[in-house]
Amino acid sequence: MRIPFPERVNLSYALIFASVLLAVQLFEGTNAFFAGCIFCFILVAAFSFNIAGGIPYPSGTYIGFNAILTVILPMTVKAILGEPADSNLRAPTRIAEVYLLGMVAMLAAAIFSRRFRPRRAFISDMMPVDSMRSAYIGCAALSVIITLYLSFFNYGGQGTFDSFLVQANRFPILTFILGVLYTFHRTQGRRSMSGPLLLMVLYFAAGSLVNFSKEGFISPFFAWGITVALLGYRLHWINIASFAFGVFFLVTFLVPYAQFGRSYQAAISPYALSAYMLTHMDEVRESYESNAELLGNVHYYNKSLSLLNRLDFISLDSALVDVADRQGPYGLRPLKEGWTNIIPHVFYPNKPVPYYGNTYGHEIGILPYDDFTTGVSFSPSADAYREGLFNGVLVYETVTLLIIFIILDSVIGDVRMNPVGVLATILISRAAAEGALWGSPTLVGQALFTNVLAAYVCAYALPMLGSIFNKQFLHTGPSNFALGTSDPSLVSPVSTT
Repeated sequence: MRIPFPERVNLSYALIFASVLLAVQLFEGTNAFFAGCIFCFILVAAFSFNIAGGIPYPSGTYIGFNAILTVILPMTVKAILGEPADSNLRAPTRIAEVYLLGMVAMLAAAIFSRRFRPRRAFISDMMPVDSMRSAYIGCAALSVIITLYLSFFNYGGQGTFDSFLVQANRFPILTFILGVLYTFHRTQGRRSMSGPLLLMVLYFAAGSLVNFSKEGFISPFFAWGITVALLGYRLHWINIASFAFGVFFLVTFLVPYAQFGRSYQAAISPYALSAYMLTHMDEVRESYESNAELLGNVHYYNKSLSLLNRLDFISLDSALVDVADRQGPYGLRPLKEGWTNIIPHVFYPNKPVPYYGNTYGHEIGILPYDDFTTGVSFSPSADAYREGLFNGVLVYETVTLLIIFIILDSVIGDVRMNPVGVLATILISRAAAEGALWGSPTLVGQALFTNVLAAYVCAYALPMLGSIFNKQFLHTGPSNFALGTSDPSLVSPVSTT
C-alpha cells in the first residue's frame, strides 16, 4: 500500500462521488439548490485541480486542500451522520453559492496562471544530490541551535532579528523531510524512519509541550506523510499501525493539550503549566470539550466530534456571509493590508498588521467583547464575499489568487524537482482553507521566502555545517539520489518485494 500523491483526479470518479453525495443529501432532506451547488462545486474543483497540475504544484495544493477542508470533508461527514447538509447554517443557500463561485474563481486563476508558468521553476535542481547526508545532519544541527537560541533568549518583537528567526525557522520541518529522503534512499526504499530522525521528532515534540504548539505536534506527521507519498514509499503494517496510533494520540491528547495550554500560558510559567497539565489530562480534555461548546450558535454538526469541530469552517463562513448580507460589504481594506503586510519591517517599520480574524469573530458573535487577541479562521471565499459580496468573490479573489499562483508556481514549481518545496505544500495546505483572502498574500512572503531561503541554505550552507557532525551521528550509505534531476519519473516507487 502506498499513500497517493495525486497529480490529477479522475473526472469519472469525481462525477460518481458527487452524484452519490447528491443522492444521499436529497434523501436526508437537504435543500435541492444547496445540494446542486455542492455537486457542481465538486466537479469544478476536480477540473481546477487537474488544470493546476495537482499536489506537485503550489496552485494545485491550494485548490485541493481548499476543496477538501471547506466542503468535501464536512459534507461527507454530515452524510455519514445522516444530518441534512444545510442544517446548522445561518445562510445555507448563500454560502453554497459563495463556495461554488469561489471555486470558479480558482479555476480561472489556475487556467491563466498556467499560461505564465515557466517550464523550470527557480529552485528546481537545487537539491544537494551528492551531499544529502551532510545536508540532513546540518539541517538537524541548525534546527537545534535556532530552537535553543529562541528558548533561552527573550523574543524581541516585530522587526527584530528574533522575529526574523521565528519566521524563517522552518528547518525542523525541513529536517523531517530530508531525514525521510535520506533514510529512504540509504535503505533502497525499505525504510522511511531512522533512529536519529525519531529522536529529532521526539525532541521537537518535547519543545511543543512547553510552547503548546499544535503545529509542532502535527507537522512531523504531515511532513512524513507528504514525503513518503512523494517518494512512492510502500507502507508496511508497522507504518500504518504507528500512524493510526499517532493520529489517535494527537486527536485525543495533544490537540486538547495545546488548546488548553494556549489559553492559560500567560498566567503561569509554561514549565509549571505543562507539568500540571500532563498530570491532569482528564481535566484538560474536559475543558477542551466544554470550550468547544461555547461556540453555541456557530457549529455544523449536531454533536461534538473533537478535531472535526476544529476543522469546521463552513459554519463560521456561513455566519460571516450572513453578516455581509445584513451589513453590506466591508471594503477592500483587509486585502490591501494583507498585501502591505508582506513588506519586511526593515523597509516599512510602521506597516499595518491585519488582524481581521478577530474583527470578523466579533461580527459573528463568538468572541467576548473584551477579547482583542483571539483570531477566528475563515476561508478565502467567505472573506472575499465579506469584503465585496459577489464582486469580491469573482474579481478580488480571482485576481489575488492569479498573482499568488503565478509567483509560487514560478519560484517553487513542481516539488518533485526539489522536495524543499514540500515546505510550501505544508504551509499552503493550512492557508488554503483557513487563511482568508486577506491572509493569502502571506504565502508570497512566508512560503516564498521560506522556500528560497531553505533551498539556498540546503544547497550551500547545510552540507558544510553537516560535515562537522557527519562522522559522529550517522553511518555512511549509498548516495544515488534521484531527486534534484529533471526527470520526475526518477522518483518512482521502489519496490520492497
